[in-house]
Amino acid sequence: MFEGLPGALALANLVLIHLGIALVLGSLACDAWLRDARSAWGDRAVRPSTAARRAALVLILVALPCAIWLQAAVVTEVPLLEAGPAALTLMRQTRYGHVALAGVAAGPILAATGWPRAITRARRAWLGLALVVLLWSRGAVSHAGALGALTADVAIDMLHLGATSLWVGMVLIAVAQRLPAPGAPAPDRLDAARWVAALSSTATATLAVVVLTGAFKTWRSAPTIAALSGSDFGRTLGIKVALVAVAVALGGFNRYRVLPGLLRNLRAVESPDGSSNGRHVLKRVLRLEAFVLVLVSIAAAILSGSEPPRA
Repeated sequence: MFEGLPGALALANLVLIHLGIALVLGSLACDAWLRDARSAWGDRAVRPSTAARRAALVLILVALPCAIWLQAAVVTEVPLLEAGPAALTLMRQTRYGHVALAGVAAGPILAATGWPRAITRARRAWLGLALVVLLWSRGAVSHAGALGALTADVAIDMLHLGATSLWVGMVLIAVAQRLPAPGAPAPDRLDAARWVAALSSTATATLAVVVLTGAFKTWRSAPTIAALSGSDFGRTLGIKVALVAVAVALGGFNRYRVLPGLLRNLRAVESPDGSSNGRHVLKRVLRLEAFVLVLVSIAAAILSGSEPPRA
């Protein structure tokens, strides 16, 4: 599916959609952890998160309709500039087009409700609905929707994409954050400690969902281990699993080797330890984890547009 220039552009566009969803979910999670913050650091920490979410919303608005155009060019093998009629036919006459249009329609709702810095309860309801529709649409147009748009495979794919996107987004947003210095006021350090602890616990819970749903998807995609290992789909899946394992190892290093000392430092009444090594190590490992997770997003995009081996 990703052969030639239209295929390469379709793959790049799909990766951008996944990263856009990731940044939106990661930003919403990070903002939720800061909702009760009353320190100067808490006020500053919301800014990069909001900026990332707004950039991601614009990206999603542009990339979703482009996905239909590029899909039409790939399927009909016509030049990109001549794919308009094929795109219209795709939207009018195919299940792919109808499902993709639902995702496109969710985009403006997502942007309108997710744009403000402070999101009200009413906006959160609409925002949640738009995210569910968008995740369903992306699952239903992938190979998970081969048997229909309303199947267990699509539901599991929604959960997997949502959990993976949240994990990727949290790490990307965390890379942009600056923790307070060792000698910062206690309210700044305490709010940062709560934020870091929430990041760690949420990442652990999210990872469990990623592993469970990923195992289900692999079981459903593989008639036999031999068929899976002998296919391009299986090899790409193997690369994705290896990358996820590396990201898990990096996250585990931060959780069990870096965070205990860092949290003690942040929560100390007078912060007696002036060392900032924990902050630097955390940031370096997060940057490496973010790079690996971007590669995971690329592998996931390739898999979603590829056909698994059949019995």
